[in-house]
Amino acid sequence: MKSLCIAVLFAATLGGSVAAPYQASDISTLQIDEAMVEITGHADAQGNLEAMRHRVLMRAAEETSNRGYDLFLLLPAPASASVTEAADNVLVMMFHGEMPSNAPGNLYRAIDVLEPIQPFVSALSRN
Repeated sequence: MKSLCIAVLFAATLGGSVAAPYQASDISTLQIDEAMVEITGHADAQGNLEAMRHRVLMRAAEETSNRGYDLFLLLPAPASASVTEAADNVLVMMFHGEMPSNAPGNLYRAIDVLEPIQPFVSALSRN
């Protein structure tokens, strides 16, 4: 019970450091193929681009995990006439396997991205 309280306090502390809560309604996802999606995020009313990019990263991790993949690579999507300066448009390529030692900075493990909001699910999935 004590460790649960500590985990809840820790999660609350982490949650306070994020600029805005994750809201799936700000994000649209288009499936390109089995292992690739295009994600478009729209900035909030205050135009907070950092918060919007965080939401896009979270959605990419969710899509990767939900489809049974371990890793995802974020790439700029081709320019779209509908995407404005207040939006972020990325391609997400998903992969199975472990993180390579020479991984580029735009390659993420889905579980590492999701862990701050799902610490117990992440811990259980590793066992």
